[in-house]
Amino acid sequence: MDRTFQRLRAPISNASLVVFRVLFGIAMFAEMERYANFGWAEMHYSSDVFRFTYPGFPWVQALPGQGMTVFFHFQAVLAICIWLGLFYRVAM
Repeated sequence: MDRTFQRLRAPISNASLVVFRVLFGIAMFAEMERYANFGWAEMHYSSDVFRFTYPGFPWVQALPGQGMTVFFHFQAVLAICIWLGLFYRVAM
């Protein structure tokens, strides 16, 4: 039992978490820019089609006009922060 606690308390490398964070940030940046640059943000989120709402959240609506494109660019900036490890908690 004592050996188990020693193994649990032993320091380990966080390199795998760093690699995951970097790859996740790159993937998020690529996707957010694709949605914003190809016009998919407006096409999928700002068009006049039926919107499914969750109970208690009918007030949540898509941003009008170019709002969704700007929002996706903002998410791309946050993805760069995740990628580089800048303001990580705020960016997440």
